[in-house]
Amino acid sequence: MKKTHVLIIAFAIALVPLTQSNAQIGMGSVTWDVSGALGDQGDFVDAVSYRGFGLEGRSYLSRHFTVGLSFDWQVFDHQTSELIELEGGTLSGKQYRYINAFPILANLHLYAGDVHDFRIYLGAGVGAMYIMERLQIGLATIEDNDWYFGGAPEMGFLIPFSEMYFLIEGRVYYAVRSLDDTEDARMWWTAKIGVAYDRW
Repeated sequence: MKKTHVLIIAFAIALVPLTQSNAQIGMGSVTWDVSGALGDQGDFVDAVSYRGFGLEGRSYLSRHFTVGLSFDWQVFDHQTSELIELEGGTLSGKQYRYINAFPILANLHLYAGDVHDFRIYLGAGVGAMYIMERLQIGLATIEDNDWYFGGAPEMGFLIPFSEMYFLIEGRVYYAVRSLDDTEDARMWWTAKIGVAYDRW
């Protein structure tokens, strides 16, 4: 329940600037995401994933500062026949491993360069992430689906073309089930390529 409250608060904080006056200005983007797992998550699914997308809305507080909200979906999968060591023995067989990650983050961004020109930006996001993990071996399936709390630092470029931007961005996600338990953390990197449109 507490994680649901955190999610609602993150949404509210991110949407406040978007509901101010008619003079409010902002940016929206759509991206294709390429991702790779890190740490223990990388041991579970070690292949680079080309299946992911992102949606993001940002609201300008000034020409060089925005707040916003992002939603992403990254899909990881891996097939292996490596042995699984258990206390009572060893498990063997073809394994299919899957992770679906859904980060929902409130974001802050700081920009260098003027609006509608080439821009470099730094950002950070914090919020809730729903992560679904599944291990399938033979007829047996083990699933672990849960909400996590985490964040993601990022760096990106906005390259103007026509009345839009070509967007290139890199993020590193870090998520934990609770702040008291960091041993079970999930980590992955994401390269985002897409288009953005702003209204200034």
